[in-house]
Amino acid sequence: MLLIALAALAPWAVSAKAATFDCEQKSDISWDGHYSPHRAEELGLPNDRQYCRRVVMNGPISASDVAAFNDWLHREPYTRVVRAQSTGGEVDAAMAIGRIVRSRFMTVDTEVYDLARSRECTTQRVLARGQKYGLPTDAASINQAVTICRKRNDCRVENRCCLSACVLVAVASVQLSSSNLGLHRLSLRDFAKFGYEEATRRLADANVRVEGYLKEMGVAPTLYAAMIKVPPDEIQLLDEPAIKALLLGISRKEAEDLPPDLDIMPASVEDWLKAKCKEQFDIDEYIRKRGGFQSKRFEALRFDSGSKCMNRELDREFVRRAKQTVQ
Repeated sequence: MLLIALAALAPWAVSAKAATFDCEQKSDISWDGHYSPHRAEELGLPNDRQYCRRVVMNGPISASDVAAFNDWLHREPYTRVVRAQSTGGEVDAAMAIGRIVRSRFMTVDTEVYDLARSRECTTQRVLARGQKYGLPTDAASINQAVTICRKRNDCRVENRCCLSACVLVAVASVQLSSSNLGLHRLSLRDFAKFGYEEATRRLADANVRVEGYLKEMGVAPTLYAAMIKVPPDEIQLLDEPAIKALLLGISRKEAEDLPPDLDIMPASVEDWLKAKCKEQFDIDEYIRKRGGFQSKRFEALRFDSGSKCMNRELDREFVRRAKQTVQ
C-alpha cells in the first residue's frame, strides 16, 4: 500500500468537466475471447455487427455522466467491461453509475498498479534486456521501452488510476479484476459553503449513503473502515492483495495465497451462480468420494468445471439483461 498526496496525482475538486466514454475494443461475436458462432446462437446474440466489448470511463465523475453512461449503453447494449480511469468526482453520481453496472451484470477493471515492477523500469534494466534479446538499444528505443514499461505497471503514469469516488463504480462489478484502487474519506470541502453544523450533518449523511452502498454491493466492512482512516487530501493507493483483503474481509496473507488470476465476485452473485451450477459440483464431489481422481488432479478439474459453468451462466445473464434494453 502507498500513501501519497492527492495533489501528486491530480487536482482534487469536483470539476465542471464530465467523464468521457469511449470504446476501447470492438470485436465480433467472439468479444470475450470465448464466444464461437455456436455460442452466439445459443445465447441469442445477433451476429451481423461488431460490439464494443470494453468502454473506457475517463475523467472526473459528475451528475451528467449518469445520463451519458445510460446513453452509451443504449447505443452499445452489449458492452461488457468498463475500464475505470478517474481521479474521482461526485459520490452520488458514482454510486448511480455503479448501480447501473451491477443491474446489467457488467465487469469493471482498472489499470495496473505494481510499484515493485514499476521500479524495475530503469534505463539500465531495459538496456540489459534489449542486449540480451537482441532488441534495439539506441537512446530513443530505450526511452520508449522505459515509458511503456512504467505505463504497463503504474497507473499513476498519465493519471489512469481509479481513485476516490471511482472506487464506488469499481466495487459494483460482478467480476472485479482490479489491480489498483485509491481510497480516502469524504471531505468537508464539498460542503464548505454551509455553516459548520450543516456541513458536518451533510458529511455524515454522505458517509451513511456510502457505507450503505458498499453493503448493498456486498463489500466487506473492512473497505469502508480503511477508507475513513485516510485524510481527504491524501490517497491510499492499494495493490492487488490489499484490495482483495479489504473487499473480502480477509488478511493480506490470506489474500496473497489466493490464485493471482482470481476475480473478486460479490458473495450473493457467487452463491447464486454456484446454486445454478450445483449439478457440476455434485458430480465432482461424487467422483472425489469414489476416489476416481488424485486430490490435486481433482481440485484442478473441479475448479475448471465449476468456473466454466459459472462463466457460462454469467454470459447468459449479461446477455439477457442487455437484450432487455434493446427490445
